[in-house]
Amino acid sequence: MQGQFIWYELMTTDTDAAVKFYGDVVGWEGRDAGMPGMDYKLVGPPGVPMGAAGVMPLTEDVKARGVPSNWTGYIHADDVDAMAETFKAEGGAIHREPEDIPGIGRFAVVADPQGAVICLFAPDTPDEPMPEGPAPGSPAPSAGTNCIPRTQPPPSSSTPATSAGERTWRWIWGRTTASTRPSPRMDAPSAA
Repeated sequence: MQGQFIWYELMTTDTDAAVKFYGDVVGWEGRDAGMPGMDYKLVGPPGVPMGAAGVMPLTEDVKARGVPSNWTGYIHADDVDAMAETFKAEGGAIHREPEDIPGIGRFAVVADPQGAVICLFAPDTPDEPMPEGPAPGSPAPSAGTNCIPRTQPPPSSSTPATSAGERTWRWIWGRTTASTRPSPRMDAPSAA
């Protein structure tokens, strides 16, 4: 999955208004992600437990720097630290040094030489490696998804997974339904 988008996040001045807007415009449903002490919502196609993206408020320090409401993409990095250093070595910048989110994964906020910001993310995975996602340039597995199919109901655990995407989906589903803690793609902090 190296280099593929695995999550999206909207940082905004009004999370409730944003959830309503995307519901009215593209038909997404929104719900609270259940993260204690944090206003974090999930939005996505109806019936998708994980959502397609997260919505969180702009922090005061980010607003003070003049950063407007914005969408951020998270790309999978096998080694967040090494990829962040590569961004820097190739003329980009590291805006937030790599750091761990306990039990979730490791992330960094970087920018390309033109200043476009993106987040790098390596989720904590189960004992087995994450399966490969779809090949770059291939169509999304289903409507409302990025590289991991999330719009189908969970497959029966007694039925063998038929694709890498389905195995990934089962891993995500198990993480999001086995506990109240959101999946690694739900709660990575956004660009600061």
